Amino acid sequence: MPVAYRIRNSVKWCFIALAILFGETCTTSSSSSRESDGGVSPPTTRSDGAALLYTPASPASAQNAQFSPDGQTLLFTLFHNGYNAGPAGLFKLSLATLKATPLFDEPDHDAVNFPSFGWNATAGRIAFASDRQDKTEIWTISSDGSDPRRVTHHDDTSAWQEPSFSPNGNSLAFEIAPASGNHSIASIHSDGTGLAKLTDSTCDDRQPNWSPHGDRLVFQRRCAGDAANLFTIVADGSDVRPVTTPGTGDHSDATFMPDGRIVFSSTFGGLKNPKIFIIAAGGGTPTAVTRAADTKDYAPSPSADGKWIAFESTRGADESPSALWRVAAPGGK
Repeated sequence: MPVAYRIRNSVKWCFIALAILFGETCTTSSSSSRESDGGVSPPTTRSDGAALLYTPASPASAQNAQFSPDGQTLLFTLFHNGYNAGPAGLFKLSLATLKATPLFDEPDHDAVNFPSFGWNATAGRIAFASDRQDKTEIWTISSDGSDPRRVTHHDDTSAWQEPSFSPNGNSLAFEIAPASGNHSIASIHSDGTGLAKLTDSTCDDRQPNWSPHGDRLVFQRRCAGDAANLFTIVADGSDVRPVTTPGTGDHSDATFMPDGRIVFSSTFGGLKNPKIFIIAAGGGTPTAVTRAADTKDYAPSPSADGKWIAFESTRGADESPSALWRVAAPGGK
């Protein structure tokens, strides 16, 4: 995956999305080396109300958006050579200026965050996966990008990735991805002690995210070649419960909203292109959040106040570079 990010040319921005969202005057400014790699490109607002926040310069892909605890910034991973194509680093996008700046972007190493609970206010730290010491392990840094700390240590060839903080900042859930075979879910205390495997690799389990109270996790499970479905599990690995109904679509990228509902990406109802949906934690019929027919929408992440959902989207073929968007959450302003 990724390396240090270098900007070769200054890029001019026109913050049309900001003007649309907040009624402010559109301005133009220039960005310099290592400050930004792209800008807003039309169209800035879709038919479903989603507003474009950030488009990286080709061939880079902006992914895994997550709000800062105060809602003023988006953390994201910039894959410099395309969708999931490294090198990659962590960047911040100011929602006041729509200007992206590097946070943690090392030469010859990858740093990849996971939406949406990787930035923890209580701990004051950001969790991510990195190969900066050979194996892909779980790391944390302070919110200003300093003080990197390695949390996990393992000896096999698997990648330990996609970490999310518990609400109190004491634990991290993450995904164990072997070189071949099914993935599984594990947890560990943020100081590196208390490693526990929560699922047994009977099915392919990925993308764990904590509930607002820290008592359960939501994750994606795919069994025997079936489409992916969503499940919740107690934080000790017990009491697995289904959220989505098999046969209703391919469901992934799940995380909890602050009110306890679950937001996710899905082809629910036979959609050709995945959209963002919300569903009750106990299941039921999902509610569509995004609806633009020609886009593929992935990796939703709610703001702490529940008013906004950030996500990545592309109009291209599968695995085309993504841009970052924001849409009002149902019931939000």
